[in-house]
Amino acid sequence: MQNDELSDDSLMVAVKEGDLDQMGLLFKRHHGHVYGYLCSLTGKTHAAEDLTQDVFLRALKYRNSFKSQNNFTSWLFRIARNTYFDWARKEGRSVTVLDDPDSNIEEPTVSREDIGFGRGNDLDLLRQALDNLPEAKKEVIILSRFQGLKCEEIAYALDCKLGTVKARIFRALEALRKEFENLTEGVSQ
Repeated sequence: MQNDELSDDSLMVAVKEGDLDQMGLLFKRHHGHVYGYLCSLTGKTHAAEDLTQDVFLRALKYRNSFKSQNNFTSWLFRIARNTYFDWARKEGRSVTVLDDPDSNIEEPTVSREDIGFGRGNDLDLLRQALDNLPEAKKEVIILSRFQGLKCEEIAYALDCKLGTVKARIFRALEALRKEFENLTEGVSQ
């Protein structure tokens, strides 16, 4: 089996066992997603580029913390989140983490119509609505909808329970919908 066909988890196990060259393939596969996540959080492309490099350096440095039963993507996004928090503190930004209690809310789904698509509304307004959300709500939307992580992967990345993630996503999507509606009302007036 060629390296291109190996799973991310298998490649990370190889890195952990000393085959450091495999980190290059993992970087190739995931740097775009990590960059997008960090760019959305920082709002700065240059900072996101630097932080993306830091994430992969940390992944290499802390490779022994990877457990083969963990999902590589969620492990990597946990590192990305911690890297962002360290950067934000150095920049003097306040970093808020929602501490929602566990909830039995089902995994939320939202259609394009739920947040105004299909009604001729502008994609820029959606982006602005997302940017207006508190950081913690913005983060779960980015991870779930833009990065495509499953709730279980987000729970690992955010170091919280599955029910908490479901509740956070539900509340964040509701907040996004309301913010989008406020913005569209402002445009139409």
